[in-house]
Amino acid sequence: MASTKQVLAAGAAAAVMAAGGAAGIPAPAAAAGAGALEPPVGSVFSGTIEIASTQGLLVGRKQKKGGGQLIAVDTDASTVVSKGGLERSVEDLASGAEVIVSGAKQEDGSILASKIIIRN
Repeated sequence: MASTKQVLAAGAAAAVMAAGGAAGIPAPAAAAGAGALEPPVGSVFSGTIEIASTQGLLVGRKQKKGGGQLIAVDTDASTVVSKGGLERSVEDLASGAEVIVSGAKQEDGSILASKIIIRN
């Protein structure tokens, strides 16, 4: 049975591919959790939120050499969200927002965000 992240990622991948790549991000090679490119480990990355839901986020990340990937991002009670130097809540994270994510890679390949900065 598919996990929630796999279902969320598969739906996002289909939507991005149908649109020919959203927010300037080419369609991903595979959905997160189903053989996608590896997300950065314990690092900081930026991208655009493609899907924001109660199950988590899918952030589209552009790559310097072209192409892109979708990264599953989880939040928890300790995740700090800010915009313009002011603290925000996880509920302020919406599709289309440009973000900087800092966190650690989890066993399932997703990122557990410790901090998310909303850039727009």
